[in-house]
Amino acid sequence: MLRKLSVLLSTWVVALFLIASANAADLTVGALNTLHLGWGTTTTTKNKCDQIKALMGTVDILFLQETMQTSVPCTGLGTGIKQDCSAMKGASSYKEAYCFVYQSSKITVIAYIDAPSTSFSRPPYAILTQIKVTGKADKYAWFANIHSVFGKTVKPRQDEATAAGAFFKSLTTTTYGTIKIPTAGFPVVIGGDWNIAVTNKKNAYQNGFKWADPATNPTTAPSACPKNDPTSLTAKGAPSSPYDHFVITGVSLTGDPTCYFTTNSLSKLGWRQNVSDHMAIYWGVTFK
Repeated sequence: MLRKLSVLLSTWVVALFLIASANAADLTVGALNTLHLGWGTTTTTKNKCDQIKALMGTVDILFLQETMQTSVPCTGLGTGIKQDCSAMKGASSYKEAYCFVYQSSKITVIAYIDAPSTSFSRPPYAILTQIKVTGKADKYAWFANIHSVFGKTVKPRQDEATAAGAFFKSLTTTTYGTIKIPTAGFPVVIGGDWNIAVTNKKNAYQNGFKWADPATNPTTAPSACPKNDPTSLTAKGAPSSPYDHFVITGVSLTGDPTCYFTTNSLSKLGWRQNVSDHMAIYWGVTFK
């Protein structure tokens, strides 16, 4: 039921040139696994919130995972910054919420939907939005937030990624009220912490992400970024596993040639100690 209501990575340094490049797109999407935002001391939460605020200086919408309550516990994120969060999700005693933090001058949330609960430990949460685009008519797009199960084996992660692909495709034809479905379907951006890579080292789409191969899925012509670049961090701040990705509908959106991961002004070790065991990622996209 509906109810009203973010590769080519040749450097670890995010320079001003890169930020300007992303801002040239119609929309910049970002994602961050926050590592239990809201748990711990006041200082712990403030450290995370300070970096979320900094990210909102670059992105239009930020997909957050591991928010430990149904609201983002950050104040002073900036003028016009709003949030939208899911209910608490989880198949065990551990539960977390998905949250979106967004620029309300550009994005209006219209409706939301949850992915089928039978296919996920934490069903993805999606919002239908109306987006102001400079020099163009307003656009409608779905944003879907995901944090796949981790577990001891890879197959459950692959199964959830496959199910997320079906949800991704379904959103292209899911509308609300009198909003007309575009000819090519609604633009969709799904992103977050998948706990697996999109492709292997030979650039072949892995089990779980076969649906993200544009060559075999022309209806949506998906495009993913990053695909197999390490975005998680070890305890010493070293890049580790390729877990965080965006996938967009290539029939309706064009992703910038490059997407980025960042620790803002912190070193990777500083980020790991004070913010998260995942770097943030972001990507500029343009409506076709």
